[in-house]
Amino acid sequence: MDALKLRLLERYQRSANLDDSEFPEALQDDRSFVLFAVLTDGGFLRFASAEVQADKRVVLAAVQRTGKALAFAAPHLRADPDVVLAAAGNDSEAVQFAAETLRRSAAFMQKCCSIGALPNRALKYCLGGLNADVQVVLAAVARDGWSLQFASPEMRKHRDVVMRAVAQKACGFRWAAEALRRDREVALTAVQFQQSSMKFVGAELVEDRDFALEAVRRNPLALEFASSKLRADEEVCRTAVAQTGQVLFKVRSQVILDEDFVKQAIRTDGFALSVAMQFHPVSTDLVRIAVHNKAAALLVAGEHRQDDESFVRSLILDTKNANILRFASPRLRNDRDLVLEALKVHDGSLASSEPMLRLLLEGPLAQDRDIVMRAVAHDGNMLGQAAELLRNDPEIAAAAVEQNGLALQHCSFRLKGDLSMVTAAMKQNPLAYQYASEASRRHPEHVRHLCESLNGQEYQE
Repeated sequence: MDALKLRLLERYQRSANLDDSEFPEALQDDRSFVLFAVLTDGGFLRFASAEVQADKRVVLAAVQRTGKALAFAAPHLRADPDVVLAAAGNDSEAVQFAAETLRRSAAFMQKCCSIGALPNRALKYCLGGLNADVQVVLAAVARDGWSLQFASPEMRKHRDVVMRAVAQKACGFRWAAEALRRDREVALTAVQFQQSSMKFVGAELVEDRDFALEAVRRNPLALEFASSKLRADEEVCRTAVAQTGQVLFKVRSQVILDEDFVKQAIRTDGFALSVAMQFHPVSTDLVRIAVHNKAAALLVAGEHRQDDESFVRSLILDTKNANILRFASPRLRNDRDLVLEALKVHDGSLASSEPMLRLLLEGPLAQDRDIVMRAVAHDGNMLGQAAELLRNDPEIAAAAVEQNGLALQHCSFRLKGDLSMVTAAMKQNPLAYQYASEASRRHPEHVRHLCESLNGQEYQE
């Protein structure tokens, strides 16, 4: 492809709205150019000549990239099952551009309704009364419960169809017939998968205490959508909170004044402390329970507790979680002895440790050898946060690449050329090879190790 075409493609990639004048007429018949263009954005098919729009290879590439590009395909391709299914797999809304013969085919529409990413709205574009065909509708609601809104009134009364639609997160309960929204089993299934379904239960169930109890047993978050009367019911509230403290903020019962009840909520969701504080004194006991569940709950406890050295130290030692330091006061985050003690006992995962370690090394502790050594032992990439002098320290660098070979990228230039350092890094992760010095990358042992690691077999020179 010549330079002009490449420049045009680059411009098309950057431009959201183009008109015909910006797509040179001379290129509208150029299959290879249009093919490259639609691989960037299938909508470019609209600029192609009628002859190219009739090319199945080009059109398939376009609709696989942008389903609605089917609108610009030649009529015979909009009647081609392969092309339409490819378009529907990318975007179910593309079905509206398919030939009527396909949209009237029960077997074909059943396929369209059961493929592709969510949301799937293919049922919306059925013709010939297929939205009343049990098999087609079952396929649609099994893929996307919200498709129930496009089903016929008869299908919305069909118990099997509705049960299939509500037994998933994309719950179509709101579009079920009134009689089925009054059906206890259907309603409970819907609430189990999507708590907001509680808003659409039939009138008889709205104030039904037994129904509410079973609903919050299956999905405690349903408490948020229960009636005010039921959110004031002690047993309903206790049942929900026993599973998750997330719903404490929706409790309207006097039971919230019960400290044991509040503690139970905080044990399952530390952030429930913010609600508890409105009804109870913020005792050390409550804060401790909250932080044990979520380290970030310390933020809710107030500045005096965030700056209480003995309290924060006891929390860290009890939980073996140095992440608590993230939410302590700046003074404590820069307390060398406390940080060393925290890193010594910390047994958290690498993923949860990274933000805490990065925060600790933003300040003066980035120049502290002992702190940096502890930090890279937890996450080798923290070598990049260390002071330049420490990145040149062979012992610290060795600890870093032993934990994560890719930490070699943060080593000093001298260490990137050190044979033993590069070997250790590649042993942990062969891809560390890319960060070694040029001389190290040419070393036979490093080349051998890389090839054997990537090919899974012994390297032969």
